[in-house]
Amino acid sequence: MSITTKGIAVVTGAAQGIGRAIALRLARDGYDISVNDLNTNKKNLETVTNEITGVGRRVYPFIGDVSKEEDVKNLVSKTAKELGSVDVMVANAGIEHWQPIIESFKLLSAYSASKFAVRGLTQTAALELGKYGITVNAYAPGIIDTSMFDSLDKFLSKEDGKEAGFYKKYYVDTPPIHRLGTPEDIAAVVSFLASKDASFITGQSISTNGGLYFD
Repeated sequence: MSITTKGIAVVTGAAQGIGRAIALRLARDGYDISVNDLNTNKKNLETVTNEITGVGRRVYPFIGDVSKEEDVKNLVSKTAKELGSVDVMVANAGIEHWQPIIESFKLLSAYSASKFAVRGLTQTAALELGKYGITVNAYAPGIIDTSMFDSLDKFLSKEDGKEAGFYKKYYVDTPPIHRLGTPEDIAAVVSFLASKDASFITGQSISTNGGLYFD
């Protein structure tokens, strides 16, 4: 019996946190999934692979470093070979190197500049790829309850002489929606952007932050 699919989605940084939630959400939406992460996250990637198989979708795991162009090319070509095509690409991968950023730029200038670069690239790619029927959008998470934020909270709290958990509490109390975001909150946004319902949306950066700040 053949199993119908909405298409093939590639999710980088899929072994944990937001990436894992996105991969599982798209699988439940009916996509077959290519999941990618670093070799250091191989065990977690295997777990996600099994979870996707468990919801009845095909899955292709690819170990590689998306900061290397050759690995990205191989990810795309091997996904197309193994699963048949690439219809949705979610560039989710990110790593945590807080100390050099914070020590060099106490106001997070480098980090902020990188995020503005993502917005600019999103808009430019939307202009360039629209003629092919490709939409390009970005999701801009607020404070999301993941192991990465736990690490940041511990680091910042120590730097500022506060108890661990201080910044987690701050980001629960500050926005009008008094909670941290979840990986599933972000996955829901990606699910919409990947759907036909979002076919007239492109070049946008969708802030998902509980009202921590307004665009």
